[in-house]
Amino acid sequence: MLSPLPFTVKVVGVSFVADYPANIARLEAAWARNEIGWSSYEPLPCTLVRNPENEHDTNAIEVHVEGVGMLGHLPAGLAARFAPNLDCGQVWVTEIRKVLVHPDYPDRPGIDLFCEPAPFGYAPPASTARIDDETRETA
Repeated sequence: MLSPLPFTVKVVGVSFVADYPANIARLEAAWARNEIGWSSYEPLPCTLVRNPENEHDTNAIEVHVEGVGMLGHLPAGLAARFAPNLDCGQVWVTEIRKVLVHPDYPDRPGIDLFCEPAPFGYAPPASTARIDDETRETA
């Protein structure tokens, strides 16, 4: 199981999501203009969704943003350690802290994701990490 310490990780597989890189460019622009309810100076809440039916990785964990959909996955090695935490009901607060755009490669944006264990007694809103088959079906 994963140690319950906060960490930041780059979201992977973003280029395999439909409409990449336009989806991330729209997310970044809407975030900056506060069209999705969050200031560009505040982290953007997201949801981690387990997908054990993923044909490439039974430990797959998708990264979703409400109103946008899936943006990518946690890296496979991390997902293998992280999946048991989600499977046993541990709640993690997850936020996009940064959309990464390298000046030499503006057509290949990425995403930094911050994850930390939720405090004791924390009741998760829709934008926190949890196992949620309904989210995967509707997002």
